[in-house]
Amino acid sequence: MTSGILNVLKPCGMTSHDVVGFLRRTLQTKKIGHGGTLDPDAAGVLPVFIGTATRLLEYAVEGRKNYRAELKFGIKTDTETTVVRSLPVQRFVLLLKPKFKKLCKNLSVNKNRFRPCTLL
Repeated sequence: MTSGILNVLKPCGMTSHDVVGFLRRTLQTKKIGHGGTLDPDAAGVLPVFIGTATRLLEYAVEGRKNYRAELKFGIKTDTETTVVRSLPVQRFVLLLKPKFKKLCKNLSVNKNRFRPCTLL
């Protein structure tokens, strides 16, 4: 493949740079870039641009991005990453659907800073 776009399912434990390095060696080309960095602890789709397709990178990173996350309630950890040590939970509160929906409406995301998470 001389030019094109690959959607690579990056596994946990690999950096986005590792993926690019692997593809450079495998495809024997230096002109490769990716459309966004994924946390090393996250698995997810990493768009990789090869050859003349790298010209499209500037347009690919401008658009909206969608994220899917998995939440686990009832645990407490000592870090914000998936490589964690569980801590004892002082109190566990059972939330029913109406109260949960009400709480979710109050959540907001700072678009400039995302906490590390594991993507599905």
